[in-house]
Amino acid sequence: MSRMENRTNEQEMALLVMLFLGKTSKGCLNLDQLREKIEGSGILTEEDCAGSPQPKWHQILRNINCNRGTGNNFIHTGLLEHKSGGGYCLTEDGLKSLNRVGG
Repeated sequence: MSRMENRTNEQEMALLVMLFLGKTSKGCLNLDQLREKIEGSGILTEEDCAGSPQPKWHQILRNINCNRGTGNNFIHTGLLEHKSGGGYCLTEDGLKSLNRVGG
């Protein structure tokens, strides 16, 4: 979690997504599946969960795709792919990166 804001930032969320995808047989999850896993992870802060009608972290999860054109975005760097219909898939490079760090 970002120490400056007490809120999970986009890169931290993308890394969390990669960790969950790495534990699946196909390396892909839709947004509903990811929301369920993230919500049950226990890492979300009070600020992440604030918001109406949806918690802030839902937007951060969607921003991974929305910001795919920026240099440090995990889709832009080839670690994740956006899944048709919503969600994310781990790329081959993403899987290699996870394996290097023991994910």
